[in-house]
Amino acid sequence: METTVKTPIIAFLAVAGLITAGCSQVKVIDTEYGQNYYDGAFEFATMDGSLKTAVVGSPFAAEATNEFAKSVTGLMKNATFGRDVTFVPAPRNLEKNAFHSVIVFNGVQPFTEREMCENDVPIKTRASRAQTSMHAVFCHGKFPISYSSGFALNLAGPADPDFQILVRAVAQAMIPRYDDFHSSGSRRSSEFQG
Repeated sequence: METTVKTPIIAFLAVAGLITAGCSQVKVIDTEYGQNYYDGAFEFATMDGSLKTAVVGSPFAAEATNEFAKSVTGLMKNATFGRDVTFVPAPRNLEKNAFHSVIVFNGVQPFTEREMCENDVPIKTRASRAQTSMHAVFCHGKFPISYSSGFALNLAGPADPDFQILVRAVAQAMIPRYDDFHSSGSRRSSEFQG
């Protein structure tokens, strides 16, 4: 009797160990509650195949450089569903009705998606590889249309596969798919394996 009790526990611990070893250090939260996304918004905004994207902050330096912004937007290229889109590095938006996106790494003070879109409030960031957060928002002028966020642990640098997974997964979650229930007010959290 004692052997039959131990065997399932040992088997369970072995399986749990394999699952834990295979899990990535990347988590993405796709918050659909309260979003203003409407079908066709992203397709209309990217009719020319591109979207201006501001990158604020960096996990690897005191502030984002042009090279870092290019690497982030390069990773975002074609990450969204339904359309091949090139995300073009750009300064934060100043045009009243322009579509654009904003990416913030390791924002330190509370800020809203609206503040990310408006460009009226400077957003402070900090470098940290131990835990890197990423917030992404798709904007129409100063209004957020859809957004997502995620984080990764213990990044080695921009070439770290977990950093690349984080950027692509958050970019993908920023734009709802048509078959998602994006008006349901649900919140999904996903783990991505590298």
